[in-house]
Amino acid sequence: MPADRLYYHLKQLQRAGLIEVVEYRELPGGKVERVYGWVQVEPPGDDASPTERAEFLGQWVQTTRMDITDWAAAVERGADRQLQVVRTGVRLSKAHLAQFWARVQDLLREARDNEDEDGVWSSVFFIVVDRQDRPPSSESEQGKP
Repeated sequence: MPADRLYYHLKQLQRAGLIEVVEYRELPGGKVERVYGWVQVEPPGDDASPTERAEFLGQWVQTTRMDITDWAAAVERGADRQLQVVRTGVRLSKAHLAQFWARVQDLLREARDNEDEDGVWSSVFFIVVDRQDRPPSSESEQGKP
């Protein structure tokens, strides 16, 4: 990647609050090299506002977009990289949503526990968003005694 493009992407990551300069190294000739590291961002807690959650997810969408751009450039150079994208709509009850999420968590945990030497680092970005209001699940939620 040309240096100007690299610096552009680093600046975007830094602006999004995803990376920061963690060290400066002096190079021969008086130049200084910046070493970047990921900002450890914790997901918003249960008390976070919808806006705070949306801002957090927006940062992850931005990072994923950069991962996909990097993937495309690598494939165009002839690299063997994989990309799988699924976007669909399904009707999920609260019980199915909990079961679905538990299975995803189990798969991720299994992958982390079995990191193979021949595996490659992969980004996984998974969101389930209700596209309509959920009906109340009990009479007490409807304001009835």
